[in-house]
Amino acid sequence: MLTFWNLALAEEVFSRLRHGMEGGTKSFTEHLEELRRRIIYILIFFFVSVTASYFFSARLLSLLVIHDLTLHFFTPLEPFLARIYVSLFAGSILTLPFFLSHFFVFLWPALLKSEKGVLFYFVFFGMTAFCVGAYLGYRFLLPLAVKVLFSFGKGIAEETVGINNFLKFSIFLILGSGGIMEIPVITFCLARSGIVDAGMLLSKWRYAVIIILVFTAIITPTVDPFTLLLVSLPIMGLYLLSILFAKMGRSGK
Repeated sequence: MLTFWNLALAEEVFSRLRHGMEGGTKSFTEHLEELRRRIIYILIFFFVSVTASYFFSARLLSLLVIHDLTLHFFTPLEPFLARIYVSLFAGSILTLPFFLSHFFVFLWPALLKSEKGVLFYFVFFGMTAFCVGAYLGYRFLLPLAVKVLFSFGKGIAEETVGINNFLKFSIFLILGSGGIMEIPVITFCLARSGIVDAGMLLSKWRYAVIIILVFTAIITPTVDPFTLLLVSLPIMGLYLLSILFAKMGRSGK
C-alpha cells in the first residue's frame, strides 16, 4: 500500500512538472535530465565530503570515543575500516543539507501553494529537529547508555570493546536520536496536510504506548525494565508533543 502511494505521488509530481505548472516551459524529458544532473551533483558532493572527512577521521574518532573507555581492534584492517565508517558518517551528514536543497528546488515548481508551505516546514524544522536530536544523543544519551549497559556486566566480566562495534553502536544511537526527534515535525506536516489531527492522535494514545513499548523492546539490547523505560519515556514524551504540534498545524491552516 505504501509503495503504491509513493508511486502515485511520484506520478502526480511528474505530471505537474510535465504540464509546466506556474508558467514553466520545460518538457518532461528536460525535467528528467534535470533530475539526473542533480543526482550527479549530489553524488559528487557526497564523494568530496567523504574524502575530505577522511583527512579529519582521527579527530572525529576522538570526538566519538567516550572518555575513560579503551577501545580495541582485533584485525590489522579494523583501524582503516573505522576511519572509513567515520568518514562515511560525516560525509552523509555534510551531504544532507545539499541533498535537501536540490530536492527542494527540483520539486518547488510542481507543488501547490499549500504544499510549498508544508515542504518548507518539513525541510527547515526537520533539519533543526534532527540536528538537536543527534546532538542530544551524542552528548547525553550515548554516555548514559554505555554506562548503564556496562553496569550489567560489573563483577561478571571485564569489558573489551572493539572499535568498529562501538562505532556502529554510536552511529546507530546518534542517527536514531535524530530520527526520533522528527516525530513532532512529521506530525505537524501531516496535520497541515489534513491527514491527521490532534483528536485522532489523542484517542489512539493507548495503542501508541503499546507500539512504543514493543518498538523499544526490540531495539534495546537488554530486557531489563529500567533500560526499556529509559528509551520509551522520551518517545512517549515526543508523542505527546506531537499532539500539540498537530493542533498547531490544524489551527494554522
